[in-house]
Amino acid sequence: MKNDITSKGILIFVVCILALIAGILLFMPDNNKSVSNANISEVQNVIVTKQKVTLTIGRKYTITAIVSPSTALDKSLTYESSNPSIASVDSSGNVKANNVGTTTITVTSNNGKETKCIITVVEKNVPVVSIKLDKNDVTLGIGESITLKLTVTPSNTTDHNYKWTSSDASVASVDSKGKVTAKKAGSTLITVITENKKIAICDITVKAKTNNTIKATGIKLNIASKKITKNDTFKLMATITPSNTTNKKITWKSSNTKVASVDSTGKVTGIGAGTANITATIDGKTATCKVETKLASRIALPASPYIKYESKTLKYYVINKGTHYLTYIWMEDPYAQIKKIDAVTATYGKIITDAKIEAGTYKKQRRTVQQMLTSYINLGMISKNKGLVAFNGSGFSVSGTWEPPSPYYDIRTKAFVVINEGVVTRKRIVEDNPKGEEIIIGIASNGNLKVYGKGPGKDSTVRQQIYDKLMKDKVRNTWSFRPQLVGPGITLEATAANKKNAKRNIICQVDANNYIMYSSKASETNHLETSKYMKSLGCKIAFNLDGGGSTSISYKKSNDKSPRQLLCSDGTDHKTCRSIIEGIYFVEK
Repeated sequence: MKNDITSKGILIFVVCILALIAGILLFMPDNNKSVSNANISEVQNVIVTKQKVTLTIGRKYTITAIVSPSTALDKSLTYESSNPSIASVDSSGNVKANNVGTTTITVTSNNGKETKCIITVVEKNVPVVSIKLDKNDVTLGIGESITLKLTVTPSNTTDHNYKWTSSDASVASVDSKGKVTAKKAGSTLITVITENKKIAICDITVKAKTNNTIKATGIKLNIASKKITKNDTFKLMATITPSNTTNKKITWKSSNTKVASVDSTGKVTGIGAGTANITATIDGKTATCKVETKLASRIALPASPYIKYESKTLKYYVINKGTHYLTYIWMEDPYAQIKKIDAVTATYGKIITDAKIEAGTYKKQRRTVQQMLTSYINLGMISKNKGLVAFNGSGFSVSGTWEPPSPYYDIRTKAFVVINEGVVTRKRIVEDNPKGEEIIIGIASNGNLKVYGKGPGKDSTVRQQIYDKLMKDKVRNTWSFRPQLVGPGITLEATAANKKNAKRNIICQVDANNYIMYSSKASETNHLETSKYMKSLGCKIAFNLDGGGSTSISYKKSNDKSPRQLLCSDGTDHKTCRSIIEGIYFVEK
């Protein structure tokens, strides 16, 4: 009995202690809870549903402002216009458009949080004619979002109040700026409508997320190895295993971009001689195609040429045809190896611009092709151990004298753009008395001979377009060889000029690396005949360099001290070399 009383007393004591602790905890202040309530009782942010509104004079608009958080105790706001004469606003956010102009309505809470709405007032309402979304249908995964872009016609419409809605907001919602957020699997229509009821719709499909990522187990290319020539292209196609792999993006890479390049679609382009591996990679799996790029082979030649020279980057073969010479030229890099002979440069060893010539007196110098090249070598502009072959190309108007006049460029050529070794020595897009040259040609960065314009005359827009093309193609030298004998759309007529017999020097391009030079030894040919002949040789494009008594060929092998003259004619004794203004030569790289 005594033990029972003792046990009951202990139990009652424990219960009393627990009740006391609970009472203390109940009435103890909760500091954390107090701070939290204090934070959410004040305004943290104020936003307006439209930050820019356009109204016509007399129209009204009510600014809708949202205060956050929603638990803020004091949500009262004040509204103020920076220029009430343009648009006034009352204490409830009701705006009235008064005069043409722009003003800013500032919305402020009692604790200083503010936002702005720009009101533009125009005199006349310009309604929307049509609207268009950038996408008609979109597929999203749950949680993904996309902002639809709206194009409004006309662009100066005064209606900027567009309403965005979703036919099923539980599938995908849309905000006032066209941002669509996917919520669950299904489909819905996103509609935007203007005040004058112009409508645009986008069909949204939401797919359920899947965590079943299927990685590629293998990849195979349609071509294992391929031989191509410079500038050739071909397309690699990849087969991925399994076909339902999640990742479809293939990464393409070339082991040597100087030999072959590849773009993001698998298109391969031959760049230079050598071998490169094109690799396709997906999910760590790779497949490779071996590409061997070769330079275009040279033209088939007779067994015993009159003159023969071969190096790694330049080969030339002069064939004696009795009445004329054919010089076959192969170059590794025409863009770098085709050069301009220039009387001024040969004299001073540098490019002389119009401004420099017009500022002083140009010392007249008579120069033949051979003399110019020798001068280049003496000045160190051409290395002594390099081979070359050169031709007279003085196809310019020189006002009755073959002696370089002064000012030099003004009389020797009418071309409005002159480029020498990458230096623009003349650029006259607009002139008081413009003289448009018949044709401007150059070697583009891909090594091809290219026509850049004909007879721009007084049209400065055309001149600028031609100049822009020259710059885009990084043309290093320009010439005005004429007339063009072979090329797209070129059909020579039997005019008196085209039927006139004379000695001829002609340049022809057969393919990316091969050129032919025609040099006649007698006055027995005309433009019509030579045009047909150059076409029979496979020329894709050809120009007459010069006619009459200025035809000449010079060549030099790498061990020669100076260039030798093969054909030199001034039209009388066939021995005297006529001095010229410009020429063209091909040199080892």
